[in-house]
Amino acid sequence: MDGLDGCDALVSRGGAGGGAAGDGGAADGAASTVEVAVNPPRAVGLLTRRLNIVALVLSLVALVLAVYKDLQAQAYFRCQARVDEVLIERTRILADVGAQERTAQRDRDDALDAVFLDVSFAKPPAERTAEDRARIAAKFARYLRAAKTVADERVKADKARADNPTPSAPSKVCGT
Repeated sequence: MDGLDGCDALVSRGGAGGGAAGDGGAADGAASTVEVAVNPPRAVGLLTRRLNIVALVLSLVALVLAVYKDLQAQAYFRCQARVDEVLIERTRILADVGAQERTAQRDRDDALDAVFLDVSFAKPPAERTAEDRARIAAKFARYLRAAKTVADERVKADKARADNPTPSAPSKVCGT
């Protein structure tokens, strides 16, 4: 191969060309073959190395972007979890005060029913005895206490609603 070791492609030329006897030229009457290097291995190695470096750099850029997006997603999910915790706490508080308010309303309704459904209340005022009037007054006093309790529970419920407003949506608070 005459000093052209490592060639990855060879070009052959044949034909009647001038050559000295014994060197495989036309003088021997045989077709001559000359081997010429098309791509030396050094050029191919540099090209492969450059492509590997480009692939490595692109892989590193993709890795950095993936880590960045993952960190963004984790921050968003932590923020969304905080918003969810606030919503859960708000719901629990409002459910508790709502239940207390409904209980007070039922007590007030029961007290009012007791006043109007008492047989003494159905009697004309002139026919009521002192015992009837005392029983009606006691039931009416129970109704007034229950009505005051309802008013107090409504104030508590309104304060709880004001102290625990609905938080903004995670898309507005946490960013996108």
